[in-house]
Amino acid sequence: MKRFSLILLLITLFAGVQTHRLESQQQRDWSGEFRIDFINGETLSVSLPLGSEDGLTEEVFFALLDHDNRVITEIFPFEILHNRFWSGPLHPEDFKRVEVGTRAIRVTLNQKDLDRIKTEYRMRYASMQGVLIQTRRDRLLLSYKELEDAILLTSNKRMKINRERAALQANLKRERRDLAMRVDRIDKRLDQWRDDLHDLNDDKDKLVEERRKLQERQNPPQSRIDRLSKQTNEIEEEIRDVRDEIRDLRDERHDAQLDAERRGITRIRSDLDALALEEDDIRLELERLEVEREIVGRELENLKDDQQSP
Repeated sequence: MKRFSLILLLITLFAGVQTHRLESQQQRDWSGEFRIDFINGETLSVSLPLGSEDGLTEEVFFALLDHDNRVITEIFPFEILHNRFWSGPLHPEDFKRVEVGTRAIRVTLNQKDLDRIKTEYRMRYASMQGVLIQTRRDRLLLSYKELEDAILLTSNKRMKINRERAALQANLKRERRDLAMRVDRIDKRLDQWRDDLHDLNDDKDKLVEERRKLQERQNPPQSRIDRLSKQTNEIEEEIRDVRDEIRDLRDERHDAQLDAERRGITRIRSDLDALALEEDDIRLELERLEVEREIVGRELENLKDDQQSP
């Protein structure tokens, strides 16, 4: 008895499931009005927001209506996705009359019309493949040519910057050479004045020593001592003049270095740094363009292989 009750329960559950499935199918009659949400100008196809999640099959047909409720054309699911489907390619004149928002309603057709419409769509699809491939090939060729032109232009910019950098580096070298020559001339004059200063100090020391010895005598010759003092004073005056010359030359040397830095070397270095940054940006841009050209080139090769394959 219990076993019989269990069997009745299973039969009841199965019948309930079947009833639910029938009700679900009845709910999926796609009655009502839908609207085109995407169009594709290349494939002349349109999309409706119904897909495999709605139980859609390619046996379900829709009529596209114009603003006056006149039928533009019939479509069916040519490519079914999860939450939408794409039609096959419409006739070009019909495609001109549709847009995003064009209304669509479910229609029922006889088998003859179903077969005719499917055949027309598939014939248009087959005939469009060559056109689509050629269109894509033309677009890829144009893109490849544009990339080639961009690479050439960018390469020319890079060469121009390299020439500018070479010119600036030559100017920097010349500025440094001129500065070195100017400083060298000053240093030679400094060395000469330092030698003169050394000689004057030696002469002064000799005079001072001679005067000291005369002053240590029991009867120092005053006239001789006075003459030596006068000569010492004259040498000290010369020493002061020489030291002034040395100080002026040191200032001149310092000013020459500052002037060279301010007038040329610093500016050239700044220009070189700016060009180095610009050249780095151009190098990265050139690498990006070359990668894009390689990708487009591979796509062209793949397209060529697809055309040659049987």
